[in-house]
Amino acid sequence: MKKKKNAMARPLTYIAALFLLAACSNPLGIDALHQAASQGDVHAQMKLVDRYFIGDGVPHDKAQSVFWFRKAAAQSHQYGFYRLGQAYEFGHGVVPDIHLAAEN
Repeated sequence: MKKKKNAMARPLTYIAALFLLAACSNPLGIDALHQAASQGDVHAQMKLVDRYFIGDGVPHDKAQSVFWFRKAAAQSHQYGFYRLGQAYEFGHGVVPDIHLAAEN
């Protein structure tokens, strides 16, 4: 016997996906992220890291990505430290420096 699926689940999933897509590509969403990140919101900083690293809604700019890595790492964000170390190891947005990579 087959289970009946919730008839509203699929349309709601599509609506949620469209909402998220609009929010991600909305310049106002980027402005809000910048504002929050500038005020010290480490989660907003890490979102900007990824946005700049791949160019999602902002120009592709690895140096700007590293700027936000540093801000997050300064707040002891562990993943920020890790990503900053990777940037130095592989030269993403900075001159490669294995010693700085090891410190992060």
